[in-house]
Amino acid sequence: MSFKKIALVISAAMLCSSAYAMQNVTQGLAFSYGGHFIANSQPKDTSGYKIDYDAMPSNWTWYNNSVVAYVQANYAHWHTNNATGSEYNTIGVVGVAPVARWYFMAPTSNVAPYAEASVGLAALSHNSFGDRNLGTRLLFQDMAGIGATFGQSKQVFASLNFLHYSNASTHKDNDGVTIPLMLTVGYNFS
Repeated sequence: MSFKKIALVISAAMLCSSAYAMQNVTQGLAFSYGGHFIANSQPKDTSGYKIDYDAMPSNWTWYNNSVVAYVQANYAHWHTNNATGSEYNTIGVVGVAPVARWYFMAPTSNVAPYAEASVGLAALSHNSFGDRNLGTRLLFQDMAGIGATFGQSKQVFASLNFLHYSNASTHKDNDGVTIPLMLTVGYNFS
């Protein structure tokens, strides 16, 4: 299946989920910019952006709303200056993942800090990126981060995240791609 077909299927799924239970799902959009700012990325000198669509069912909460789960679909575009003539220096990624968020402190002054993590699937436009041999175009997408929601309705959020793509050794080549720091800002529509 081509990269464009995978992107089309994920887009159609997002639209269908939006139409299904609009009143029971909080939807959000986020934009991330990331790269090698404080630590080395793999491949070196990698930077780019990620756009997220979040669907948060109202009944996916536990422990007095301190643990929340949601589904995230995303598109990312990464660029590296560490590619030779025969290697790809850009890569597109379409991903989908369940995310778990833990609000670790009681909200004060309209701020609710949290930690979150996810493991999902990602389809890449190429099976290599810079000097990294990824083995296959279908990979796992791992994310972890800390952040906070802001305001009385907690609709605005910001976070710092770590992102990693890998095939989890399902292929003999598994160099992986690591984005050590992403700044994410977003808005949840009620």
